[in-house]
Amino acid sequence: KCPNHVPMYQAWACLEIRGENYEKAKTLISEALTRDKSEGSGWLVAAKIEEKLGNEGLMIMILRRGLECAPNSAELYCAVADYEVRRGKIDLARNLLEKGLEVDPLHA
Repeated sequence: KCPNHVPMYQAWACLEIRGENYEKAKTLISEALTRDKSEGSGWLVAAKIEEKLGNEGLMIMILRRGLECAPNSAELYCAVADYEVRRGKIDLARNLLEKGLEVDPLHA
């Protein structure tokens, strides 16, 4: 195990997702989030696992928890906005995107 290298856990979890080894991916991303909850990309990976498993409710819960722990992650605002667009909540999605631009105006 690599005790302090959170990006390594995230990358490894992504590799396991590609191989459809979701339980291993969950274990790895849990390690990453245990070590650093403020990294928005970790929450995105955790949400992607649940999306692949068809757990949309858990996916959005993870993304919203990610916003609580990583409130300056424009990528998380984008991901939640995408979800809201799929639900037809355009105004809410717009507000989320505006918030994402506020926290990171240079995010492209």
